[in-house]
Amino acid sequence: MKIIQLNMWNGRLGKQVIEFINAEKPDFVCLQEVLSLPGGAAGWFLTPIEDLQAAVGMELTYAPFLDFHFMNRTAEIGIAVLSALPVASQSITFTGRQFIKDFDSLESDGNARNLLHTTFDSNGEALHVLTHHGHYTPGSKDGDEETMRQCGIIADYVAKLDGKVVLTGDFNLEPHSPSLEKINAALHNATIDYGLKTTYSKFGRLGMTCDYIFTNDAVKVLNFAMSDELLSDHAALVMEFE
Repeated sequence: MKIIQLNMWNGRLGKQVIEFINAEKPDFVCLQEVLSLPGGAAGWFLTPIEDLQAAVGMELTYAPFLDFHFMNRTAEIGIAVLSALPVASQSITFTGRQFIKDFDSLESDGNARNLLHTTFDSNGEALHVLTHHGHYTPGSKDGDEETMRQCGIIADYVAKLDGKVVLTGDFNLEPHSPSLEKINAALHNATIDYGLKTTYSKFGRLGMTCDYIFTNDAVKVLNFAMSDELLSDHAALVMEFE
C-alpha cells in the first residue's frame, strides 16, 4: 500500500497536487490546510477539496475546524483523508478548542485543532489511518504546554487502537521536541528514521522538519521518501508499506 502526507497550503497549487496524486496512484492521501468550498472556487486560484476529490476519484473523509465567509458562501478549513479503499468507520476528536464559527483573523488565531480517524479493512484486520494538523506556536517549533497537552491526547488515543496504525500530519513541531516525543514513544517516526532534515519546499519560509508519518509495530514500512515535486510550501511525504 502507498500513503501520501501533504499540507495542501489551502489549495494554492491544487492543479499540481491533482497531477501528483494521479501519477502516484496512492491508496491513501492525508491532507492538512484543506479548503472546502461547495460549488467550486469560481475561477479563483485556490482548489477546494471537492474539486480535488472529483479529479482523483477517491473517497473523501473530511474534518473541518473553522468556517468563514467567502464569495457570498461559507468556506471551511480542515483536514482530510482521501482513500482508494472504502471507509469502514470515521471519527473526529477535537484536541484543541472546538469548531470556530465565522472565523475572523483579527479576532482569533484560528488554533482549533482536531484528529481525523478513518478505519479500513485490511485482509480482515483493522487498518487505522489518522491525520492531524498540530497547534501553531508563533515563532517556534519547540512547542509549549498546549502542544504537550494535545500530543498527549493523540499518543493516548493511538495506544488504545488494535490493528495496524498509520498517523500522519503537519505537527508544527521539531522531530525531538518534548511534545512530539510523546508520540515518538508510542509509534515509529519515519521522518526521524529516514533522516529528513526539512519537510518544507522552496516556497516554505522555514527550513526545518515538521511533517511526519508514524506507524505502529504491526505496519511493515517498505519505502519512505520526501518528494521533490513542488506542491505546496510543504513537501509531500510518500510511504509504501505492507
